[in-house]
Amino acid sequence: MEVINSRGISQYDICPVCKNEVECLDHALLYCAFSSSVWNLWPENPMRIHGIRKSFLDSVFFILSHATLQDLELFFTIAWAIWSNKNRFVHEGSGLSPDQVWKSAKANAEDFACAVIRDHNGQVVAVLCKPLQACFFAELTEIMALEQGVLLAQEPQLPRIIVESDSSNAIQAIQENTTGSSFGHLI
Repeated sequence: MEVINSRGISQYDICPVCKNEVECLDHALLYCAFSSSVWNLWPENPMRIHGIRKSFLDSVFFILSHATLQDLELFFTIAWAIWSNKNRFVHEGSGLSPDQVWKSAKANAEDFACAVIRDHNGQVVAVLCKPLQACFFAELTEIMALEQGVLLAQEPQLPRIIVESDSSNAIQAIQENTTGSSFGHLI
C-alpha cells in the first residue's frame, strides 16, 4: 500500500474496512478487526495456539516451518479470502461477514492438492498447491497430491525423495506398487 501511495496513485491511507488504522499489508491481512475476527474462527490456527503475532511474511515462514500442509493450505486460502473480501468492500461497497469469509475459505481449501518439499533439515524448499478440477474422495485427493509432489521433486532433479502422507492407504498402495486399484494409473 505504501509503495502505491508513494507513486502518486490515490489510495486509502486509512483501512477502508475498519476505518481505524493506516492500511498496510499486515493490517489488511492480519490485524484489522475484521481480519482478526476471521482468523479467530480457525480453531486450530497455529499462530494463535503458539502466540505468534508477527508480520504477514513472518507468519508465512512460521506456518511453513511449524505447521501441517493442511494448515498451510488453509492459511493462504484465508488470506486470499480476506483480501478478496476487502476488494469487494472497496469496489462494491459491501462485503461478507467474518463467518462467511471463514466458511468460504474453508470450503475453497478443501478443493486443492498440495505438496511440500523439505530438505534433509526439514526446511521448506518448494511448495505447490493446485486446484482440483472436481470433487474427489479423500484417498484419491491424497494420491493426486503425492503425484504433484513427485512431479515437483523432478523439476530440480532430486536424486532421492521420501514421501509422506496422512493417508496410510495411499502410502501402502505406493509401497505395494498397486497398479490394479482404482487409482493404480497414478502410482
